[in-house]
Parts: sequence; C-alpha cells; structure tokens
Amino acid sequence: MVHSYERLFLQMSSDFIQYDLSRDLEAFSIRTNVTELMPLVNSEDEFSTIFCHPGEEFIYVLEGVLTLMVEGKRYTLFPNDSIHIRPNAEHAWCNKTNTITKILSVMI
Repeated sequence: MVHSYERLFLQMSSDFIQYDLSRDLEAFSIRTNVTELMPLVNSEDEFSTIFCHPGEEFIYVLEGVLTLMVEGKRYTLFPNDSIHIRPNAEHAWCNKTNTITKILSVMI
C-alpha cells in the first residue's frame, strides 16, 4: 500500500514528472504510475522523448488533453480516454495545452 503523500517521484525531464504507485517495483511484473505532463503550448519540440520497451503499456487520461504518437500515428486523448500500446511499439507523448495533463499508465 502507498499513501498519496508517500509516493516516490522522478522528474524525468522538465516536460514531465512520474509518481510510482507501488512501493516495491522489483517484486511485481506490473509497473503503475501517474505522470504529470507540463504544458508545451509554445514549444517547437513536440515529442522530445521517444519510448520503446519490450512490455505492453496501457494509458488512461485522468486530466487534460494528451497528444500521443504511436508508430507514426497521432492520437488526441481526452479525460477518460485510454489506449493500449503493443510491446516494442515506438511511442511518444506531449501536452500541447496550457494546463497540466495527468495520465495513469500500467506497464508490463
């Protein structure tokens, strides 16, 4: 169990912060986190970080609007939208609005 005030966080870049929702990351095959994406409304660099990993990923938008690129195809996700990403699929995200976007992701 992890209380909200006990969550570990990792500032991945100036673009986003990830909060781990599980305390013992080594003991489980599923990784869950909440990511807060900072606004990039005036940025030229939409997708500064491209992800590609051997496990599946499920993303659920909690707040804001997420712009997502998966294997070269662009998606716009709104609150309560979700997407399931296949293993080894190149993907990237950004927040092109002027407010924070918050997502829940589950990775295997």
